[in-house]
Amino acid sequence: MGPQGDGPAAASARELLSAARARGGDRPYLTYRDVGSGERTELGYATFENWASKAADALAEEGVEPGDVVAVTTAGHWSGLVAVWACGLLGAAARLVEGAGLPPRPRAARLAVTHEDAAAGTGQAGTELLVGDGLGGRPATDGEAFVDVALSGSDVYDDPEVGLDHDWLLVGDRSCWQRLSAGNLAAAAQALAGWGLAGGERVLVTTPLEQPSTMVLAVAVAAVGGQVVAVRGGGTAQWLAAAEEERVDWLATDAAGVDALGSAEPGGHGLSGVLCLDGVAAPRAALASTRLGVGVATGSGLATAAYLASLTPRDLDAATAAWLATEPGQPGGALLGPVCLEEQDGELCVGGPLASPGVEGAEEGADTALGATRHTGVLGALRHGPDGRTHVLLR
Repeated sequence: MGPQGDGPAAASARELLSAARARGGDRPYLTYRDVGSGERTELGYATFENWASKAADALAEEGVEPGDVVAVTTAGHWSGLVAVWACGLLGAAARLVEGAGLPPRPRAARLAVTHEDAAAGTGQAGTELLVGDGLGGRPATDGEAFVDVALSGSDVYDDPEVGLDHDWLLVGDRSCWQRLSAGNLAAAAQALAGWGLAGGERVLVTTPLEQPSTMVLAVAVAAVGGQVVAVRGGGTAQWLAAAEEERVDWLATDAAGVDALGSAEPGGHGLSGVLCLDGVAAPRAALASTRLGVGVATGSGLATAAYLASLTPRDLDAATAAWLATEPGQPGGALLGPVCLEEQDGELCVGGPLASPGVEGAEEGADTALGATRHTGVLGALRHGPDGRTHVLLR
């Protein structure tokens, strides 16, 4: 059974969330734990769908339309996930800005959902809705609270014109932004299912919700009917304690988290495995695996699926389709435009919007304008197709 079950695949973020709610029933979708404040908030699938629908309707009343950009900077607060899902229902793109104190929303953004600690008050045009650490995510400072605006919306928001081709996330840095559509995130859900996550299983995430791979994971978990436990703050001791208390199946972290787990106290956590979202060299993963006694799935499989799906041409000509059918490996996408890269085999690494074979163990080497190279742990190849594009094949 794939991420969408035995029925037809979801045709929009709305259908994806509705199907997830139908599968999830009374089970929680999001459990949020703040190590610093001690807060624990749990939202079931039905409650979360209601929150996201209300927020989408409220953002539409604020003037957000399909195709607009909404900057999301909530410093890891659970309301950031609500804002991102609201954008998906609207057909708007959520531009993720990780952490407090980072640059304010781009001028292109119609609206910003911002943690009060990151609010810059730059005087740019548009609305800024604030998130804080008070009850329900309310800010302590003056300003319009996102939670109050969201709760003012209608219980149901559904735009039949919004489909899988609408942008949902903008990820990257100042110099290079990649647009991920709802269809791209559906591909990420396929990658997550390939990693072995089953419906109903719980995934504890240690990375901030504004981190793109974390947000992709959170959406993909819903697509397979799983549950997210987001831990804000703390270290390995707090993560593993939460894993035991929450009875989670998987712990998802980044390369730094895998390194920290390599020195953690063994046993007592009840984990089935660890997912490294952004990739890590094999020896470092092996150390954490030995320490915890569970497997560590390395590689940015979620980000890889989303990036590669975003590079796949919508229409392949007959000659290229026939050529791909004879090439060994699974077609993983094509680089946009005429890209002059040599045909080569190796580990697929992701840097910015490009996917290219890299060298095992290398942590740098990507063009700095495209961001750092991320290991995928997947072997692949670059081949020149009849259509003049450079195609990625997964081996």
